[in-house]
Amino acid sequence: MRAIVLIGLVLCACEAKPPATPGPGPTAARSSKQALFASASLVPTREGERARRELAIAGQLELALEHLEIERAHVDVELRDPAAVIVVARLPSGRSEAEVKAEIAELSQVLIPGLEPSDLHVWLRAAVAEDPAPAPSERRRSGPRLWAIVLLSIGLGLSLGIIVERVRMRGH
Repeated sequence: MRAIVLIGLVLCACEAKPPATPGPGPTAARSSKQALFASASLVPTREGERARRELAIAGQLELALEHLEIERAHVDVELRDPAAVIVVARLPSGRSEAEVKAEIAELSQVLIPGLEPSDLHVWLRAAVAEDPAPAPSERRRSGPRLWAIVLLSIGLGLSLGIIVERVRMRGH
């Protein structure tokens, strides 16, 4: 009887927390060019120098795009032959896709002299309106907490049944 009640209490205490939403802070470490070539001591080669130069140019382009109010942009620069600049960003509200692509192309050609227009690849997505969080009354109760309540209720019901049965047996 006590074991069932303890199991229910432990499950209530160990309620699963929802995953944290990624914010502006650091994200989980990913395998990327930046992770591999960030430190010159790890890969001291011409390839490493080229990769660090690409990362620096990509960082400058991302920063410049923020100043043009094109936020949340991801830029990848490849300086090999053929060169490639890839920009993935959200389309700012109130601006046309052609206007934003022209600004990105002009900025890219200034930062990377000799960049051909065919080497620039731009993908823009319209900004999505975020859904408001559901009210607490609209949220469904599920997961470990619901199971803990169910087990706790069963345990309490069983223990009450045992107590009633013992009292009845003593009365006879």
